[in-house]
This record gives sequence, C-alpha cells and structure tokens, in this order.
Amino acid sequence: TQEGRKDGSIAEGFTILVRDEKGERDVALCSGGETQILQAANRIGLALWISQLTGKQVETLIFDEAANNLDDAS
Repeated sequence: TQEGRKDGSIAEGFTILVRDEKGERDVALCSGGETQILQAANRIGLALWISQLTGKQVETLIFDEAANNLDDAS
C-alpha cells in the first residue's frame, strides 16, 4: 500500500495477513510460536523467489536465532 507523508512524499508499505481456522488476522497478533513458523516460511519463500529471479539454485539457508520470538515462558 502507499501512504502519504507529511512532507508530501509517498511511502510504500505492506501488511502480512494470516488466514487460518481462526479467520484472517494481522501477523502481529500471532503467538510467538506462530510467528516463528511464519518467519521461517517467509525466509524460505523469499529465498526461492530470489532463486527464480537470478536463476541460481538455493543450496544452503542459515537461520540465525530462528527461535527469538518465543516468550520467556517457552
């Protein structure tokens, strides 16, 4: 989406929505575990998309601190 700024310029932004058995909701409303899974899926999808654009095969993905969205109780 596009948003107008106070200085008259336009900023691009986006919102990720999750659709599941609970309905459709903003990704910011997901639990820590759900967010972790969604971030992994997003990283893999982005890597595959870049692979298609560049014509280079993805051989290795490294997720640094992949479990950092879990709350203290988890």
